[in-house]
Amino acid sequence: MAFRVAISVIVATSASVLAPFTLGRPSLAAIGAGTPAFEKGYVCYLGQFSGFRGPTSAVLFRDVLARESRSLRIGSPFYVCAPATSGPATGGRGYVVCYTTPARSLGVERGLVSNFLGSLALPRTSTRDLICVDSDRVDQRVSSTTSRVFVCYRSAKPSASGRTVRVRDAFRRAEAAVAGVPYRGCAAPPALSAGSPSYLVCSPLSSGPSAGSVVLRNRFGFVKAVLGSRATLCVEAERR
Repeated sequence: MAFRVAISVIVATSASVLAPFTLGRPSLAAIGAGTPAFEKGYVCYLGQFSGFRGPTSAVLFRDVLARESRSLRIGSPFYVCAPATSGPATGGRGYVVCYTTPARSLGVERGLVSNFLGSLALPRTSTRDLICVDSDRVDQRVSSTTSRVFVCYRSAKPSASGRTVRVRDAFRRAEAAVAGVPYRGCAAPPALSAGSPSYLVCSPLSSGPSAGSVVLRNRFGFVKAVLGSRATLCVEAERR
């Protein structure tokens, strides 16, 4: 019972900083169309966290969506995101841990699109809410091949209505789930000096059984998590 209460508090806190949103026609078309597939993505789980001692001062990041560098404070862990696909396997890729960060408006309009979830319009009033970091899973010796930091903005309150999709992640076998309308967009600078930025589009995902416990490590230190229900599906996207 205590775990469920904790999760409810997290969800309520996240929903309190939402802003109006705009959704383009491609998103609505994609939600109701066919059965597209994705190869690289993440299913993000809520959880109870311990063992985290983050930076005590603000850290300077390149915010790709805002097209500027911003000093951001790292808050508490929020999600553990497991590698996922709609195909036969996840390919042994690394995990991602998402942390809260003080809210700030994007300040410009941005558009992202994924073949799987559809398009997302981020208006000027979109609110920054998470920083997500490539992470190694220590308890199973799964290492990330990249070291990206995604800065994420949300455009709307998550909507559970959507379409049925097939999803497999590192915790769960392939199964049908309902993905809602895209509501969060994330971007990271290139992992190396050369290359293109990485983008993600995220939608709420229907829940299911808890995922157990994990121990992860990234540039901010160690995180131990007892994971609850899945909450979000994020897949690779491109700038519009």
